[in-house]
Amino acid sequence: MIRQIRGAHGPYVHFLTHGRCEITSTGTVLTDAEYVLKVRLAGLSFREVNDRIATHPSALHHQYVRLRNSRYSALLSRKERAGELVVRTMGAAAAETTEDKYGRYFKSILYPIGFRERRLTNWLDTPGFRITSVSGPEANGEVCLHVVHTGPPGPIERSPDVSFAGQIWLRPSQSWAIARLKLTLQLPQDDGTSVAREYDSTCTFSNGSSARPFPLEVKHTVGPTSSGAVQLTESWTIRDAAHEVYPESDFTLSAFGLPEPYGVEWERPTPWWLYTLFSAGVLFVVAVIVSFWKRRLAAQQAA
Repeated sequence: MIRQIRGAHGPYVHFLTHGRCEITSTGTVLTDAEYVLKVRLAGLSFREVNDRIATHPSALHHQYVRLRNSRYSALLSRKERAGELVVRTMGAAAAETTEDKYGRYFKSILYPIGFRERRLTNWLDTPGFRITSVSGPEANGEVCLHVVHTGPPGPIERSPDVSFAGQIWLRPSQSWAIARLKLTLQLPQDDGTSVAREYDSTCTFSNGSSARPFPLEVKHTVGPTSSGAVQLTESWTIRDAAHEVYPESDFTLSAFGLPEPYGVEWERPTPWWLYTLFSAGVLFVVAVIVSFWKRRLAAQQAA
């Protein structure tokens, strides 16, 4: 089974990450704010607009924009709705791995092949992770993996490394896509103890029984801990845009009304009026030729 998962997830992740899509996420993360996240992905380019919407009078509205194209990457932000959008950081568009680029979107576009910012195939090689048992297939054809992960000792620097136990439901006939998750996370505390938090998520696919299903909607719920920490809810909607054309200008500073970095120039699209003028010229020439041949034909007939 593990060999089948590895064999299926290689071409499946290529299918998920080499197209074009738009992602919209809404949720409540803090008690004083909700958020709306809009992402556009196309090849190596992406743009992400994250609006943190204040729901408490004393809280501020924030907007963050991350973008990347073939020339550079940038982080922009603004405070309050009427604030000015400001460039915070600029960087080169160095080559990134799939995990680097899509790490933030493992909850959406990469949900079928991984969780907690790692591919399932990488989890299988992670020290401390093991499959304790397998059950199924169930009536819907899904196979359930019962898994346990023991995190490294000492302070946890990365969120995926926390200890957890739970179930992962896979679809063997559909590239072993992950359809559901139910995990109990053990969150470390400053005093060396840990608190349990329930993590549940489900995925709805847009193309039914396809061998490589495309995620349409993903929902996450992280329950409150025993210490009373806030509950988190998220809903991610993914729109497949494989047949659309996203110009690279959509992923630039100028798309947000800001000047481009010094020395960066983009090929400008041909103005629509130039096409109109060219078409009118062609029609004029055709009309002149047709008129000439009509007069010539009439003259020959008269002779």
